[in-house]
Amino acid sequence: MHIVIMGCGRVGSTLARELEHRGHDIAVIDSVPDAFRRLGPSFRGLTVTGLGFDRDVLGRAGIEDTDAFAAVSSGDNSNIISARVARGSSSASTTSSPVSTTPAGPRCTNASASRPSPP
Repeated sequence: MHIVIMGCGRVGSTLARELEHRGHDIAVIDSVPDAFRRLGPSFRGLTVTGLGFDRDVLGRAGIEDTDAFAAVSSGDNSNIISARVARGSSSASTTSSPVSTTPAGPRCTNASASRPSPP
């Protein structure tokens, strides 16, 4: 299974290492090249420096052939936009973008969710 992960912070690097350990083909996107050091020396997947919502960057990560996409950067807007672009650029069965909660509750839990209606 080919999985693209946008964001190589604590969550993204842990997810990438765990999924690679389980035998999946992983590509990680981050705008900061130094972030890839979190993957460790044993990581054999693809690292792509750039913005996760840039179609060219997603293309270099293999988005056209991906089975799943996870946007786990520290920026909610980047996560949402990246997941939307990825969904439109791939045949992925799953795109996921966790979004922080507000006092009114979660705004969005994945790229296909709509914003909750006000009560």
